[in-house]
Order: sequence, then structure tokens, then C-alpha cells
Amino acid sequence: MKITKKIRLKAVEKLKLILGDMQEKVDNFETFISDKYIEEIEIIAREILKNHSRLDEFVMANGQIFFTVKSENLYQNDPCSHGGFAALDLDRYAYMSELKNLIDDNDYQFHMTGDSMRFTANGKKITNW
Repeated sequence: MKITKKIRLKAVEKLKLILGDMQEKVDNFETFISDKYIEEIEIIAREILKNHSRLDEFVMANGQIFFTVKSENLYQNDPCSHGGFAALDLDRYAYMSELKNLIDDNDYQFHMTGDSMRFTANGKKITNW
């Protein structure tokens, strides 16, 4: 059987459909994994907020991740950053290391820090501000 240009074109089109379907499945799986990581980040961050009352809020947006500090609980060596309010980056204290490691190990592939969220220990998660 001679493989004609028409047969080759049909084969290429079929391959494109198959590969396109596979890419969609990969994209859906990566979105699913990213969503699970974001849920885990929220659980760990809320636990940190509950266990450390001087912290006010967890903030994650545009690649930035930090905890804000309640103004009455500022320490002299607390950095003031992230828009002029007191904030602690995740490498500041050892009790933040589990959260920092989860994000550091997975953000490059799953881009979780691009999803905005902020919340207090028991407050509603805000995703659009």
C-alpha cells in the first residue's frame, strides 16, 4: 500500500487529536494537584496562625508568601515590608518550615503562589482583593 499525502495528512490530524486530548488530561491533572497543594497550604497556614497568636493574617499572591503581625505584637527586630505593614517571610521562624518546604518543593511546577488568598486563623479565605 502506497502512503499518499492524503493518508499522511489524516494520520497527522489523528495524532494531533490524540496528543491534544493527552495534553488536556495532563493539564487537568496538574490543576487537580495544584488545587490539593493550595488546600494543604491553607490548612498548614491556619494551624500556624492558631498556634501563634501574635500573627494576624496569612497572605499569598503573585509569588509572595508571608504572615502579617498584629500591630500590638510587634517585636523590635520585626521587618516592615510588603506594603509598609509588619510581615514575616516563611524563612523567619522554624515553625514555618513545613509550609515553606511544601511551597519551595512544588511551586515551580504547580505555580500555587500565583493563586491569591489571604485569611486570618478563623476568617474567611479571601481570593480577590
